[in-house]
Amino acid sequence: MTQLDPRLHAYREDLAAASLQDRVRAQRYVHGEVRQVAAPSAPVRVAPKFEAEQATEALSGELVTLYEVRDGFGWVQLHEDGYVGYMQLDALSSLVEDNTHRVSARLTYLYPVPDMKRPPITKLSFSSTVLPISRADGRFLELSRGGYIFADHLVGIRERAREFVRVAERMVGVPYLWGGKTSLGIDCSGLVQVSLQAAGVPSLRDTDMQMASAGEALDPSNLDAIQRGDLIFWKGHVAIAQSPDWMIHASGHHMEVVVEQIRRAVERYAEAGAPVLAIIRPNLETKSAPEPEIAAPSESPRAAEPAAQPQHASVAEQGNEAVRAAHAASAAAAPAQPIAAQAQRSATAPVPPSPPRGERQRAALTQAVAPQASEPHAAPAQAQLESAAKRAAQELSRRVTQDDGRQAQATGPRALDAKKDGA
Repeated sequence: MTQLDPRLHAYREDLAAASLQDRVRAQRYVHGEVRQVAAPSAPVRVAPKFEAEQATEALSGELVTLYEVRDGFGWVQLHEDGYVGYMQLDALSSLVEDNTHRVSARLTYLYPVPDMKRPPITKLSFSSTVLPISRADGRFLELSRGGYIFADHLVGIRERAREFVRVAERMVGVPYLWGGKTSLGIDCSGLVQVSLQAAGVPSLRDTDMQMASAGEALDPSNLDAIQRGDLIFWKGHVAIAQSPDWMIHASGHHMEVVVEQIRRAVERYAEAGAPVLAIIRPNLETKSAPEPEIAAPSESPRAAEPAAQPQHASVAEQGNEAVRAAHAASAAAAPAQPIAAQAQRSATAPVPPSPPRGERQRAALTQAVAPQASEPHAAPAQAQLESAAKRAAQELSRRVTQDDGRQAQATGPRALDAKKDGA
């Protein structure tokens, strides 16, 4: 059997994704279930414990495959970059929506009503994705999971930044956070990944992954060859060149995203025994993405049906009164069992009613919701938005009879042996 990177492949000694059955040994193999991050952001940890190290972070709207649950945590794999780890279950929703818009502001607020004077529900970071369902007053959009967002802080989900270095420059001053990927806290490789992805360039998560896959390797001793956009790597750290002389990075030394002279930083790291390992000129093509091993979820809901659990409303869902009422009436917790073990029992178990959706929301989901054509952040193609909104409505209709709160718990997974980069 080939040794695969457990950060990018969902396997442990006791459990593995069914798609890896011919590649790794495990006690059992399971099909996962697709879930969507409904919280503003969600830490992905190396073990199912609150005090465990944060390996990375998932943004609101991201899709994950859920393989197992334990003690309020799910063992998941992110669809965006293939990263594997443990995430709190109350950050995930089984209602998977086809989001059409992305947050373009560094940070934006979600309001209970379309009024900027009202106390906000929460905040959403740059690159979070959402599904607007109606325009409130010309300035705000109502979101499918509840709440209102300033329309000019959104762009169409397919719209890309013109230059990834500019995206990174907007993050100057953001605090350093190990494993972070938001404008409230970010680390060095997170800054690189978020910036590249905003420009439509696929990127893996950790510095060693990025160094091996980002692009063309240059002579690491020739600092004179550095151009804007080149990535400079040390052991466990990466920076983005702004110019031949200056770089931007999320620095653990400064504990924030800073702009610094390249040669001064190189000297400081050299004094600490960390020479430049590589200078990579990124491949800025947007045609092909890295191919992490993400197992296809089972088509049949019985193949990996979780036990009925009380649904925890995410913060982003708190603006919707009907959803909150339905969540409050969800069933009590069932005994913890592995997801794969639930198939037979769940087939006969009663299904709690799904949260009701108002007829107004149903009708609104069939309409394209986008900034007006005259606005600077108009979506690139009206037809695409209409198609996406219709698909979201069809998905909602299909899922409205399903339980939005069934989850499961299991015991005994081995903590993920993840490697993480520093600054």
